[in-house]
Amino acid sequence: MIRDQLQSYESNGEKCVPTFSPGEMSRRQGMMRNHLSEHEIDAALLTSYHNINYFGDFLYCQFGRRYGLVIDHTKATSISAGIDGGQPWRRTFGENITYTDWSKDNYFHAIRSLIKGVRRLGIEFDDVNVELMQLLQSEYDLLLKRMAEFYDAKKAVLVADQGGVLAMPDAVAPPFGRWTGKPTSSTTSLRNRSIRKVSRKFTTQPCGLSRKSALNFSIPKR
Repeated sequence: MIRDQLQSYESNGEKCVPTFSPGEMSRRQGMMRNHLSEHEIDAALLTSYHNINYFGDFLYCQFGRRYGLVIDHTKATSISAGIDGGQPWRRTFGENITYTDWSKDNYFHAIRSLIKGVRRLGIEFDDVNVELMQLLQSEYDLLLKRMAEFYDAKKAVLVADQGGVLAMPDAVAPPFGRWTGKPTSSTTSLRNRSIRKVSRKFTTQPCGLSRKSALNFSIPKR
């Protein structure tokens, strides 16, 4: 017997009065859409309590299940588990899709149903652990762009590398002295030369991160 992967609770009761005015909620979602347009992103998947609530006005209790809010350039849709019934649809400022518990990948099936035709998907990482990240990459064959953390690590490696290259010839050349642990004019000069050399490699954005590559996934054509 094949069980339904998704359910619709549309018209299950009346829409609730939003916590904030429709104008305010539209402003928030419009702000997100402006961000998507600026960074050439087709849709965003929000994953945290605070952002799903801020942009969708739906506050949930996780009960060991995954939730989300997909915002594209025309609509916002919350993703909820069947345990909540019609409450997410009534509470969400936008639409809702509910996945069932009959299959363990139904959450991803729900996401897939909302991102058809999406070539670039932004993902909020506040509530994404390593396991979920691996599942997202596996499920959608996502190509992760370089993130700010990677650039921070790359900068640190470059500083150490360049500093080492500059310092090693002096360190191994005779006469060999006893290191006192105190910086000298020579070591300070080496440090400053290293910093200047590395800083020239990162002049566009903080952390050397191109704004268009932040929180950005490309979805290859199949």
